Amino acid sequence: MNNFTNTSSLVPALRAATHATFHKSIVIWVAITLTLTVFGAAANAVILIATVKHPPLRRFSSCILLAHCVLIDLLTCIFLEPLVILTPYLGGFVAFPSNYCRIAGGPIMGSLFLTTWSHAVLAVSRFLAAVFPHQYRHFTRRPVQIAAIFLPWIIAVTLNAFPIAEWGIRYELGGVWAGCLLGTAADPLRGIIFILGVYIPCAVIGLSYAIVLIKVKLTVRRVVGDSPGGAGNPSRRSALRRRYEVAKLLFLCFIWFCIGNFGVSTAGTYFSKAYAASPLTQLALKGLQYLSPSFNPIFFILVSRDYRTGIRAVFGLAYRQRPHEISSRPTKQRANSEVETGTL
Repeated sequence: MNNFTNTSSLVPALRAATHATFHKSIVIWVAITLTLTVFGAAANAVILIATVKHPPLRRFSSCILLAHCVLIDLLTCIFLEPLVILTPYLGGFVAFPSNYCRIAGGPIMGSLFLTTWSHAVLAVSRFLAAVFPHQYRHFTRRPVQIAAIFLPWIIAVTLNAFPIAEWGIRYELGGVWAGCLLGTAADPLRGIIFILGVYIPCAVIGLSYAIVLIKVKLTVRRVVGDSPGGAGNPSRRSALRRRYEVAKLLFLCFIWFCIGNFGVSTAGTYFSKAYAASPLTQLALKGLQYLSPSFNPIFFILVSRDYRTGIRAVFGLAYRQRPHEISSRPTKQRANSEVETGTL
């Protein structure tokens, strides 16, 4: 037994009236977002296969962590995005059970915490490789990599335990377009959970990739400038180019995540009256939020040359190794050298 009361300011009749007024819009919105989610799931599957199968990507020292992030996006597209997309549509004429958000809210919000912290761990890995290359080899050890994968799951489960168990906060069904919300603005735990689950890892991600991009860019200029004719060692230049491309595409994914996920909260906080009065604006911003993992493969394809060749290989198109790529799996001595000099 708990002491919670229904804090939603929107009655079902108002939600039903909004659906009746914008019925065509919500149907089109559901069709578009579901279609893009299907394509996003397929694209993430291809990206995941390329990450673990394509030799230049498989040799990447953070391959396991990167594949983990892509796998989370894939699972989100398959299992969670259809749920969060159909909930606003069904909310206009379906009476959800009282415990609906207690069941559905956990996986939905848990995936958010899991995504942010998984990318934060990956960002820290890239930061260490760029700034502390000689010490980075300790981070590439298997026990450390396994711990780095499990850490985001532990954090997500811990943060989710409070609203699921309804310890001071709970998931509630709210909004003119039905959705599971983490408590209300008056709940003190709401801010703490979002700080620990979203804002801190986002700060870590943004700062880490900004430093990595600057560091690698300066290193590339130094290597090319110090080489006769600006040529440099092909293997070294290729590794630097690969590191820069990966940092750039992951930073772009982070920017897209912020645009999609912080748009709703920003509009609701700073433009609350205009936002509440425009159901179509709410749908548009929710669409950006829900499609965040579906659009990430676009950045992989546009930015990374290795991912473009890797995707071609996934579809059976020939992949021809460059002269400095001697084998699909480097020797132990060569791998240790590359890690210690920070080329991977």
